[in-house]
Amino acid sequence: VKHEPPSSSRERYDTIIGADVICQSEDCLMIADVIEACLHRNGVAIFCVGSSESRFGVDSFESVLLARGFR
Repeated sequence: VKHEPPSSSRERYDTIIGADVICQSEDCLMIADVIEACLHRNGVAIFCVGSSESRFGVDSFESVLLARGFR
């Protein structure tokens, strides 16, 4: 599945907050796309995700973000 990042013409934000946004494996990639497109360079993204026992993809969320250079 190919994911297109959100439009680069969108506003950028200092903080992005999300909760319960990962329900399947592909969601990690889409959320990472949104963070890349919408977060200021020195911004902060805070996410509360469900347990990997009940939400597919949660276990790979951190590695997806780290692979894109987030820390």
